[in-house]
Amino acid sequence: MGEPAVDYLADWPGFDRLLEREAIHVAPIPGKNWQWCAIVVGKPGGRLPEGRGPWLEGATPRAAVGCAIVAARYGAEVPD
Repeated sequence: MGEPAVDYLADWPGFDRLLEREAIHVAPIPGKNWQWCAIVVGKPGGRLPEGRGPWLEGATPRAAVGCAIVAARYGAEVPD
């Protein structure tokens, strides 16, 4: 298997549209030493479940959003 065509931690085409379409919030949180955190709020009829996600941390906004999407779909803990 080769490398992915897009590095989703650095380059995510349509990232802003994804945030709006799926109602995902991402921000640096002061109480977590300005660590990037994201949560999936979701929208009726959206691809992701509504209100399912916890706030999750990431080194970058995109990493935090990726973790939040996985948690919204599969839960906060995913087995190996």
